[in-house]
Amino acid sequence: MRTRATLQSGVLLHPTSYATSDLFGAAIPAGQERGEIRADVDAASIGRLLMDGYLGIVYRWAAEDDAPPPEADFRRLVDIVFDGLNNPK
Repeated sequence: MRTRATLQSGVLLHPTSYATSDLFGAAIPAGQERGEIRADVDAASIGRLLMDGYLGIVYRWAAEDDAPPPEADFRRLVDIVFDGLNNPK
């Protein structure tokens, strides 16, 4: 119930509420330097993409009274994104 109230309050529309996307993106350069993640993608863009996917999952989960926990959706999001970012060897 608290999650739904937070989403409905609009607090996530505040510009600083997206700082998490910066944290997601900050982890990308290390993988790029090790050759694990493609070097031709922008880390900040990846961070925003992960944050957008995360928020979409949370919004859908909060909108349904009997929705299952969203962990499986989070795992799928990360798998899909990082499969596309993997540096082919």
